[in-house]
Amino acid sequence: VDNLKPGSIVLDIGTNNGMLAIIMANLVNCRGDLSQKRGSVTSLEIKSEKVEKCLDNIKNDTINRDLLLEDNQDHFKVVEGNGRTGYPENLNKKLYDVIHVSASNVAKEAPPYLKYQLKEGGLMFIPINLDGKAGVRIYQRSKGKIKFITTDLILDESMMSSELEK
Repeated sequence: VDNLKPGSIVLDIGTNNGMLAIIMANLVNCRGDLSQKRGSVTSLEIKSEKVEKCLDNIKNDTINRDLLLEDNQDHFKVVEGNGRTGYPENLNKKLYDVIHVSASNVAKEAPPYLKYQLKEGGLMFIPINLDGKAGVRIYQRSKGKIKFITTDLILDESMMSSELEK
């Protein structure tokens, strides 16, 4: 995805073990390689025990533990919060080049704050459950409007995290 490049701003909802947040942090240059733009990743998780588990995983990762250093705190963070309202919560500002949601959304539409927080050209990937079938809906802000497509890919429910908190 062209949106995951140095300088991109990413919101990852549903931290789980932190692996995807780390991958995205490396793609967007959270460490600050001065030859490239510096991006940021904010990973939100609603359950405090999962936040702690993720942070422990990163602290024990000899290659990526530096993401948690003070020098990187404005560019990489794992925080407890409800992803439905975006981050910062309820903010009406277009911030993100990419929003990734790992939790299933039972509504027919993505949460409004998440859609609003997409920048022009920004992409959001969100698993959905329609008529008992799980797939991925991809939203994009284009010319100020949010458009989406739903993939034909049908996911096995066991591959998806729990439902996005209402």
